[in-house]
Amino acid sequence: MEQAEFIRTILAEREDDLPRLVFADWLEEHGQQARAAWIRASCQLARVRANDATFGELIELRWESFRLCRPEWWQDVPGVTQQNDRGIFRFRVESRAAVTKLGKLPWLGEAVADGWLEGISVEKCDESRARLQAKWPDIAQQVPLFVQPVPQISDAGLRFYLELPHLWGLDLPAYATRNPSIRLLDRRTDLRELNLKDVPTDGAVAPLMEQVGRLSGLRRLSVYHFRQATDDDLEPLSGLTKLRQLELYWCSSITDVSLARFCQLPCLRMLKLVGCERVTEAAIAEFRRSLPTLQIEQV
Repeated sequence: MEQAEFIRTILAEREDDLPRLVFADWLEEHGQQARAAWIRASCQLARVRANDATFGELIELRWESFRLCRPEWWQDVPGVTQQNDRGIFRFRVESRAAVTKLGKLPWLGEAVADGWLEGISVEKCDESRARLQAKWPDIAQQVPLFVQPVPQISDAGLRFYLELPHLWGLDLPAYATRNPSIRLLDRRTDLRELNLKDVPTDGAVAPLMEQVGRLSGLRRLSVYHFRQATDDDLEPLSGLTKLRQLELYWCSSITDVSLARFCQLPCLRMLKLVGCERVTEAAIAEFRRSLPTLQIEQV
């Protein structure tokens, strides 16, 4: 198995530690002990609390091993947060200046190809930032993107992001669902992560959920403040057969009917329910007994 195959597996199954740890074993076997140690320490740190006895030791190991394995071409970029997610980075961009600088980095493609970078998160996206990203060279536009549009994004801005060739993640504010270009959403069967924030306009919940139900590549879905959404409204989500993580916040009208549907999703590993007051503790307890591999959190 070649390095490129390991990296493709990590990106395809990014919620799981196992592909990362298998890659770490392969790296160690091929003389890259420091990078292997960095990946393992990064995965362990994601699973322990700050008051754990091993936390300080793991922090030091992660820092020292990265110092030893850091590529010569790697550099810090002003305005860009380099976020370590269990041994692979995601860049988080907040300013217009950083959007411009990032597009000019000559090593972005190499960082992705070598498994150092999984993607770029661009926050506060509007039409002006869309124009800046449109000027990125081809090598930068091949990097997977996770975008967070501003609440009042224009239709032209939303269309630009929905038509990006490598859009993997999207935070969709309620106001954006009023734009005509929202009809493009269900074409993005390659979308991996989707956050739906706040209630859309009246009568828009069911059509929006029908679109979401056609996003066949979705791995993680978070839904916030859909208080009026019914079991019938969320029924299309039961077709998301690759979904691994589902988070529902203050969807206070759904019942045990929705819980039963979600627990049948074949790849689901995490179900988080916050403020879903009509879902009963008895139903949750029953599914915990019958589906021990599914982690259910209720708040």
